Amino acid sequence: MCCNCSLVSTQGCILKYDVLDEISADDHIKTVNFEVYFNEEEVEVKCTCALFETRGIPCRHSLRVLQLKKINVMPDVYVLDRWRKDIKRRYTLLRSSYDDQWDRSDARNYEVVVKRCMKLATKISSDNGKVSAFLRVVDDFEKKCEGSTPESTFEQTNKIPTVVVDTGVKILSPNVVRGKGRPPSKRKVPPVEKIANKRKKPVTLHLIF
Repeated sequence: MCCNCSLVSTQGCILKYDVLDEISADDHIKTVNFEVYFNEEEVEVKCTCALFETRGIPCRHSLRVLQLKKINVMPDVYVLDRWRKDIKRRYTLLRSSYDDQWDRSDARNYEVVVKRCMKLATKISSDNGKVSAFLRVVDDFEKKCEGSTPESTFEQTNKIPTVVVDTGVKILSPNVVRGKGRPPSKRKVPPVEKIANKRKKPVTLHLIF
């Protein structure tokens, strides 16, 4: 855990902190020094451990500095979309082999729009004038669609599949059913097994008086 956090230097609105962290390694605990830079105007924080830059998770050293500055609300820039639950995931509209997306109208509409746009892009990509005109139409339509976030539409059927039972088939008892292949008593013995069995036979000794 973070055991100490102290202010080292100040350059304008940028503050530099030293944070001592205790890390357990093997059978002992070692103290590691991390440097945290805090921008008071932009409310930005950066640590030399680079946990946020590599994994997208704010480190405890940065949180310690924010706590010291009495910032109780995490800035939105440090809450990535991958960790949020209130954002509609775009990849759910893509078709996959293990999910039947055709029960959803938004997935069908998404595929239709993508196919039409790809077909149109192939036609007009060589003409700059047509591309500019198309983008203007898209911009105008996008402005009209601002603020509309339709939810996913599901078209699920609650019909229970009917099971047809064939009563004309007679199921025999396992004792009556005859197994496939040669019976065990009449099994054909391979030559190798015959030779092995001969070697296993006990040798009888005859005593001569």
